[in-house]
Parts: sequence; C-alpha cells; structure tokens
Amino acid sequence: ALQSPSAIADIATHVGLDVLQLHGASDPARVAAVRAATGLEVWAVVRTATGILSQDDEELADSADALLVDALVPGQLGGSGLTLPWLQLGESLDAMASGHRIILAGGLRAENVAEAIDYVSPMVVDVSSGVETSPGIKDQNLVRAFIAAARATGVNE
Repeated sequence: ALQSPSAIADIATHVGLDVLQLHGASDPARVAAVRAATGLEVWAVVRTATGILSQDDEELADSADALLVDALVPGQLGGSGLTLPWLQLGESLDAMASGHRIILAGGLRAENVAEAIDYVSPMVVDVSSGVETSPGIKDQNLVRAFIAAARATGVNE
C-alpha cells in the first residue's frame, strides 16, 4: 500500500531527508500532496521499456521537481542492471516542453555512463547495480570509476 503524505513526512523528518524519490502510483496530485506535506523536493519516478515517455509522464514531469527515468522491469523497482534505449529517451525528452530536470537511471556503469549522458543530457545520473560486485554489495573501485567517467563528460560541473 502507498504511504500517506503525512506518513512520508514523518519518515522524512525522522531520517533527515532532503529529497524524496516518489515510486509507484505517482500522479501530479500525489506529487503536490507529498510536497505540501513534507516541504521537500519531490523526484517522481517513471519506468519505460521503450524510452518513449507518455503524456502522463510529461504531466508528472511538469508537477515534480525532477523526473527520474528508469528501465521498466516487471516486478522490480530498480537495480535491475537493464539499460534504457537512450536514443529514443533523448528524442522523447526533446519532444517534451523544456525545463524538466531529468535523473537518469537504468543499467548505468562506468563503461556506458558517458554515452548515456550524451544521448539524454540528464541533470543527475543514478547508479545502483552498475557499481556492485554482487546484489547489494557496492565496490569502492567501481564507484570511483563511475564517478570519474560521469565527471569526464564535463556536464553539470
């Protein structure tokens, strides 16, 4: 079940969050309610298998402080290691009204993050399984390599 905006606010206050990633059943009204209850920045999450964003996704982007785009894998909420079709996603984002802050997730690794940034031009890149040696185990060298590869693009420096 989805947490109520007030429950989210309680948790955010208790753990000291600065930003919320809102997963699942997000719509503009829910984004607004969570933002009003928490006073925090809300990043709405959408998942796509094709890289093509819908009108609903664009409306969600309009309502959220940022839109996190991840690969759609049924039964998983991220960390799948599956990459997005970046060319299609970049074209879909270009077709949307400008000014959306994009966070890119989905199968990013040190070896591919520069290409993903080139196609999508995100504000932020989000990595999980791409810096793990096994599920849930982050590797410091992989993290360093990922950060270096992302920074080497010179974007958002």
